[in-house]
Amino acid sequence: MVVQGRNVQVLSLQVVVTQRKASINTVRNRTGPSVWCTRIRQISVLYLCVFISAHAQQQNKISGVVSDSSGAAIQHASVEFSANGNTVRTATDATGSFTLLSTEAYGTLVVSSPGFSSVRLEVVQTSEPLRIRLEPASVIERIVITSNDERIPSTPTSQFALGQREIESSGALTIDDVLRQVPGFSLFRRSGSLSANPTSQGVSLRGVGANGASRALVLVDGVPLNSPFGGWVYWNRLPRVSVANIQVYNGGASDLYGSGALGGVINIASRTAPATFLDFEASAGNKATATTSFSGGKVFGDWGVLISAQALRTDGYVLVPEDQRGPVDTPAGTEDLVGSITLSRTLGQAGHGFVRLSTFGESRQNGTRIQVNDTRIWSIDLGTDWNHGSAGDFLIRLYGSGENFNQNFSAVAADRNSEALTNRQRNPSQQAGFVFQWRRAIGSHHSISAGVEGRDVRGHSAETTFNNSRVTASVDAGGRQRSFGLFASDSIRIGNWFFSVGARFDRWVNSRGFSNRIPVTGAPSLNSFEDRSETALSPRLSVIRRFDHGLSLSASVYKAFRAPTLNELYRNFRVGNVVTNANAALRAERLTGGDAGIAMQTLRDRLFLRSN
Repeated sequence: MVVQGRNVQVLSLQVVVTQRKASINTVRNRTGPSVWCTRIRQISVLYLCVFISAHAQQQNKISGVVSDSSGAAIQHASVEFSANGNTVRTATDATGSFTLLSTEAYGTLVVSSPGFSSVRLEVVQTSEPLRIRLEPASVIERIVITSNDERIPSTPTSQFALGQREIESSGALTIDDVLRQVPGFSLFRRSGSLSANPTSQGVSLRGVGANGASRALVLVDGVPLNSPFGGWVYWNRLPRVSVANIQVYNGGASDLYGSGALGGVINIASRTAPATFLDFEASAGNKATATTSFSGGKVFGDWGVLISAQALRTDGYVLVPEDQRGPVDTPAGTEDLVGSITLSRTLGQAGHGFVRLSTFGESRQNGTRIQVNDTRIWSIDLGTDWNHGSAGDFLIRLYGSGENFNQNFSAVAADRNSEALTNRQRNPSQQAGFVFQWRRAIGSHHSISAGVEGRDVRGHSAETTFNNSRVTASVDAGGRQRSFGLFASDSIRIGNWFFSVGARFDRWVNSRGFSNRIPVTGAPSLNSFEDRSETALSPRLSVIRRFDHGLSLSASVYKAFRAPTLNELYRNFRVGNVVTNANAALRAERLTGGDAGIAMQTLRDRLFLRSN
């Protein structure tokens, strides 16, 4: 109503201006004192126009006070107000107060400060000052529930965030290509998921252990995206337009995430809460490349339904240089199709729960006529994010999936004029798991969190070997891996110091391991491996020291690990002339590391610098 009243008032003033302009035109040819009267009237009209413009662009004042949970003022906190694509920034003074002026009355306010969890809220025009309290932040949240607008937040770990704006403006068709703008991100080979074999799409951060088996954990809403059998990643399992934000944590994070987080964590968040919206994107390019991606939701009272889907295809390009190609070489292309449906429900003002069913299919050419593969994956995810006031925040994830991966291998002649089938692989695997996390502020200066996680993976690789197009043997290898982890952390603030200590204990069991080879002629080789268990303790200690003028120093030390996959434990494989033998006695990789960083906000919070 305020905006409508203002518009009516401006229109009435515009009528007055028109009338005065008409009176000026009637005296334009007069001389003497009348000329001075005309000029005075012109000046009056000019001032009136300026007044009208200023009135139309009236500044709305948004003010407030930022404090910690004890009520103490937080100075130099960053305050941002965004509306209609425009952002206004300021910082709190010594009393924790701030004032923003904006032409928009409605928008989003984000308040952040090193060592505290950011607060994001929707603001409408109000004359009352806002009172905002920031809670001490954990070093890393086990699962990011709310997005953080800071691309490089002030934490003891090296973090980087990609919001919807960066994702949409990247111009990339796949999520792994979007992630190439993240410092430290790399795949095992330079080629992305548009042309690379899935088993080579292992992700590493900061160059830690680049291999087909990832040394970094990839999550979608807290659910592992890595293949349960081999650790590689199918990046196209999630429609790109359904991604809300991506958080990347460089450095070992096993203290919260356990195995797989040896080099860091990539947490992809999608929309799971009930909402009414529609996002659609389509594109086309050379090499017969085209993609269509959409995500839409509808709210029915407390319930919501969300549907997402994506279709992508490309003929790809020939992987071999032109002067080395032969008749066997073909473009490496792919055809992907993914779809999901999510049913969600709000739980009052306390949170929401959801269940999601999804399916994924891929058919890929890998550079020759024989070397092809296809994958089929189904999954079901259940989750709840819930706040119980004084009892704290609760988070639950239950998930299960099944994967069937089929692939052909060949031997290519040196002149690349011919190739022969050498191996046909069929690789079924399944996984089921859960995550439970609890977080609560205790007192006014610290918060604690704790949780438990479990996972059960089963899989095997059934293969048929060939020689001169004749079957030579049947090979089958696989097993089962069960893991269980407990983790806890405590963050405390003492003056301008922020301390965080946490640890996780993991135990996993490799069982039912076997490797059988049954040749067409000759004696079979049947191997069963003894059950074997292993444990790991992953501690972390972090500290932040805040200074005046937006300067903060941080440091952390930690230990991390990665348990071997079923593929590494029991299956032999060959790439070209390189043969990799399985090792059922393989033990976990261990890493000890640390981070040190300096962060500075200056130029009225327009510039944010961080070095690790």
